[in-house]
Amino acid sequence: MSPTTQHLLRLWRSLPMSQLKQGATLSIRSSLTQPTHLLVEAEWRDDGRADLKQVFSKCSPNPEATMTTLREQDQMTSIGRSESHIVLKLDEAVLDESEAGNVAGEQSKNSLLPHARPKPAHRAMLDDGTIVSELKEAKSEENLRRIDYHDGIAHLTADGQVEEAGTFLTVKIPEKTNLICELPNGGSITIAGKVEGDVKLYTADGDIIVKKLRGHEIDVETDGSGSIIYAADVLEAQKLTLRTSGRIRAKQIHGNQIDIRVNSSAKRQEESVTKLWESDDEGSLVDISSLYVSGNGGANVSVVGPRRPQRRAIRIKSHHGPIRTETSNLSVPIEDNPMNGQIYPLVELGGVNGNCEVSIEDTLHEKKENKNWNTCMVHVDSLSPDSVSLITVDSGGVAVTLDRKAEADLRLLSCSSAECLIETGAMLAEEEDPNLLLQIVQNLPKGPALTTAGQQRISVETSAFTARPVGFATAHVEYVDGWTENKSAEPDSRFERKSNGATGSVGKIRMDGAAEQALHGFSSSKAETGQPIYQRPLIAVAGTGIVKVETVSWLGAIARRYGLDEDHREAGRTASRRGRSLAPQE
Repeated sequence: MSPTTQHLLRLWRSLPMSQLKQGATLSIRSSLTQPTHLLVEAEWRDDGRADLKQVFSKCSPNPEATMTTLREQDQMTSIGRSESHIVLKLDEAVLDESEAGNVAGEQSKNSLLPHARPKPAHRAMLDDGTIVSELKEAKSEENLRRIDYHDGIAHLTADGQVEEAGTFLTVKIPEKTNLICELPNGGSITIAGKVEGDVKLYTADGDIIVKKLRGHEIDVETDGSGSIIYAADVLEAQKLTLRTSGRIRAKQIHGNQIDIRVNSSAKRQEESVTKLWESDDEGSLVDISSLYVSGNGGANVSVVGPRRPQRRAIRIKSHHGPIRTETSNLSVPIEDNPMNGQIYPLVELGGVNGNCEVSIEDTLHEKKENKNWNTCMVHVDSLSPDSVSLITVDSGGVAVTLDRKAEADLRLLSCSSAECLIETGAMLAEEEDPNLLLQIVQNLPKGPALTTAGQQRISVETSAFTARPVGFATAHVEYVDGWTENKSAEPDSRFERKSNGATGSVGKIRMDGAAEQALHGFSSSKAETGQPIYQRPLIAVAGTGIVKVETVSWLGAIARRYGLDEDHREAGRTASRRGRSLAPQE
């Protein structure tokens, strides 16, 4: 072994937790000054076990950790059941033999579980089984690891493996456990397997990696600027909260009240190279593959700067239910999308089912030459009846694509003044009188001219769009009002039949009453029965750049998402099912 090799001391402690039953609550609290790396293994069992491993150099100032368990007063869970509450504590008090005996005696009065501190060791057992009476003589050899048991013997073994110094805690728990983890001095938290119960995880600095969490309330937070919250499988809860100063990656989220926040970090505003955790991870600050909102709840996703993301700030590949996304004080992303060579948008919603609200404020537009940069890209698969979707963007353009079967009223505004954009967008979404809306648009404050005469800031590239005669265009403001119809002749999906009713959706155009369908959209069947008439879903867009709306087929939506056939844009807009020859190709 070279003289420059760092010799590490290794200390193991193990503690059973026999009273940690299914449905109980386990709180893990660390008061160690050094970071604690926690691994929770959820298994099909009816007890628990904690294993503590410390690796540090001989000259390290970090003291040895002690591990104790206490049973506190039974805790009422979110399902209204009183269950036992076990506390696992990590402390770094260093005591001599007499003090250790006194403390162990005092804690035994308040604890129903065995104390973690082993008996004072005066003898040592080596690898060959030899017992040495003087522990100091046995410890004279370098690079020995020590395992303490409750037998009064220090078990020493030679180990030449080079390890990283640190404190590592492994806890085995039943799958159905309410879990609370608090690491105020940092460290990573990893949960392997599935945990069913209320979960609260916090670390001051470190990654939080979980596989599958399911409970009524789930709260996950890490303050580290370079940390990530990563859910490899599913997060499911009535109330779900995710907070970090780094980034969030989740494969699938289910919930009723969902709050996802990425805040700025004073330590770092410029992103380093983003680590991708799986094939579907595209490196956004908030990167979610699927998000489902249940009941009458909603999802709120926000990213607050100052910060310059490497790629997108928010990317949600597909979602069902109402969702609100918000970014503030962000700069233009660092990278360009290699699929199309364009700058990544700050917000991209790949498949809206229900309704959405997008707010992009105080954007630090550093690349003024990128006039065609789309700050926001939204694809709509289907909209809930009577719903309102609002998009407000203070810099860059907005690109909206609709499924060919989606029907909606469109109110599109591009103005030169971003000062009153939020208020104007709210009026576009709430006001029902088109003439009053026109008056509001005509009286907007005038900023620098957007375009010269004859140039359009708003384009609707679909034959399914019908414009109302209330449009307005000057060098400072352009406004378009109208609606889109389903002209695809495609049958309704099960989701559309469930959302709109058996006869509520237009679906295929019926020759007897096509004009009435065009005027009333979803409402024709209710008008005949005297029920309240509801209008089409509304999409309102207010921005300062170019606004573009298109309709695409499902194949076209996939092509746009992955940058395929961008030189033949009509393919995505008019793609249809074609018959294929059954004869083998020669």
